[in-house]
Amino acid sequence: MQSRNHYIPETYVLEIPAATESDVGSYTCTARNCYGSVTSSANVRILDLKTQYPCFQQRLKRTDIFAGRNAYLPVKVSGSPQPDVKWFKNSRPLIENERIELRHYGPHSHVLHINDAEPKDAGLYTCQARNNVGIASTSAMVNVEKNDPLHMYKPAAQDCSVDYDRISRQLESHLRPNGWSQRNLDDYLYRLSVANYHIKYRTERE
Repeated sequence: MQSRNHYIPETYVLEIPAATESDVGSYTCTARNCYGSVTSSANVRILDLKTQYPCFQQRLKRTDIFAGRNAYLPVKVSGSPQPDVKWFKNSRPLIENERIELRHYGPHSHVLHINDAEPKDAGLYTCQARNNVGIASTSAMVNVEKNDPLHMYKPAAQDCSVDYDRISRQLESHLRPNGWSQRNLDDYLYRLSVANYHIKYRTERE
């Protein structure tokens, strides 16, 4: 290996011109005098100019969902070589199952799908991207609420019936004197009772 030592008072430099993969390794510098010696070591690695540390263009965000709903946690990450992406929940590797899916869309997009969320799915989720240049990660909390206010519950059946006897008495006292015959009154009361039945029936069905 060709090298040049440059002398600067109290400073020594090891220069490796046109470094290649063969120059990768651990280097140690030793200084000695009549009182003893000291050493200093460092690792040298070669970086391709085309390489790039993993970088998240879209990071995880806090997500709040209701139990029974689906959640999607998307990220976008770049790097060269293309990073290897892994997911974690509460610092433990996330394992896919029938509800948890890890999907990869194109060269940069990754999405964690949580289907039919359950309270146990709540926690800190982390997406980690790694290549031979470095490592990057993004994390966010996922909260799962038990009750969904959008779920509409059927109201209890309400009695919308009409006070037939009261109206009958009012009709007899107020309408009969104005020319209503008994037949007219009976026919009106019959129609009113039929309407009352339909109102009550529909309310109970709904």
